[in-house]
Amino acid sequence: MYKIAPELVKLKRLGVSIEVKPRSPEQKDKKEILLVESIKPDEDGLIVRGENNIQRFFSLAINAPARNDLAVVIIQGRRSELIDRLSPTKIEYNSLTFIRNVSTHPVFGGYSTKPQDNSVRIVSVKKGKLRIFSVAVTTRLYNEENGAYDFLVVQEMYRAKLFRNRDDLVAEDEIVTDTNEYPGFNRWEAMQWLVGKMISPTEKQALPILKPKARVLAKDPELNRSEGQVIFFDVNKGFGFAKTQFGNRYFNWKQAETEDRLPYFFAGQKIKYSHMVGDLKQKTQLVIVAPTA
Repeated sequence: MYKIAPELVKLKRLGVSIEVKPRSPEQKDKKEILLVESIKPDEDGLIVRGENNIQRFFSLAINAPARNDLAVVIIQGRRSELIDRLSPTKIEYNSLTFIRNVSTHPVFGGYSTKPQDNSVRIVSVKKGKLRIFSVAVTTRLYNEENGAYDFLVVQEMYRAKLFRNRDDLVAEDEIVTDTNEYPGFNRWEAMQWLVGKMISPTEKQALPILKPKARVLAKDPELNRSEGQVIFFDVNKGFGFAKTQFGNRYFNWKQAETEDRLPYFFAGQKIKYSHMVGDLKQKTQLVIVAPTA
């Protein structure tokens, strides 16, 4: 089961806290939204359970220390190649508060938030370590009886050490350098510009110099037919990739069989699936995915 508390603790160690505030479609003034009482999420992040045909509006309030090594940004573009820093709504002493308004939109079966405009990323370069968190309000539509579920989702998407390579900043493990690699992470070409702005020339010079090292190929897990091992799962977007006997394959929460209100899989988790659909070479999707006992 997805549990929000451990992810919130990670942000708390960086001095960041998250709140979700309900709002009406007319409420757009961000300073007024700050005065609205926050919703306390359940253990799995649930903030609202309602009817599918009712449109809902929220605001994410991010409280963060005013430090150069921390940024609150929006990721945009078809391949996550555009990064915009949010402007603080409130500045108080050494603390900043950012507001990101989130709306639901009509989709097949009801109203849902959309991954391209329901989230922010929190980027930290503290002590030469790059960490990227996704914070989002995500929707899961069920049948008429169960209705719509809206969750606060916080997920650490990436972490790596930073190095110098001549005049460039380099992450220990590149985030995504090829359009054929897995979605969900941010492209390094876009993130590199932001990170460069967050690190002073003195801090950059203090970073260790990158020394090429031999790549150690991870041993593939022993998998039987209809078994897999999760490589990555994006909780907000609701999809992931898993290793199988037939290579790495895509799956999403709609094809998941779990008892959780928010379908969730973690990296390294063993799964089983019923069958595959699509082109076995590239466009295969796993169907009826469930955790192994």
